[in-house]
Amino acid sequence: SGATVSEKTLERVRELELALEMGEIESRRIKDELTAQLAEARASIAEHVETIDRLSANIGTMESGRLEMEEIISQRMEEQMGKYAEIQEEMAKILKENGDEIEKLMKDH
Repeated sequence: SGATVSEKTLERVRELELALEMGEIESRRIKDELTAQLAEARASIAEHVETIDRLSANIGTMESGRLEMEEIISQRMEEQMGKYAEIQEEMAKILKENGDEIEKLMKDH
C-alpha cells in the first residue's frame, strides 16, 4: 500500500543522515582548525606588541640618555666658559697691574 515507505526512500534518508553527519564532522574540524589559527595569530600579535613595547622602552631610554648627555655637555660648556672668563679677567688684571713692566719687556725683545 501507499502508507509504507519504500526501501529506496529509506536508503536515501540514511544517505542524507550520513551526509549530514559527515558535514557536521567536517564543519567541526574546520572550526577547530580556525580556532587554532586564531590562537596562533593572537599569540603572534601579542609577541609583536611585546617587541614594540620593548623597542619603545629602548627608544625612551635612548632619548633620556641623549637628553642627559646634552645636559652634561651644556654644563661642561658653561664651566669652560666660566673658566675662560676667569682667565680673561686674570689676564686683564695682570696687564693692568704690570702694564708698564710688560711694555718695557716687549720693547727690549
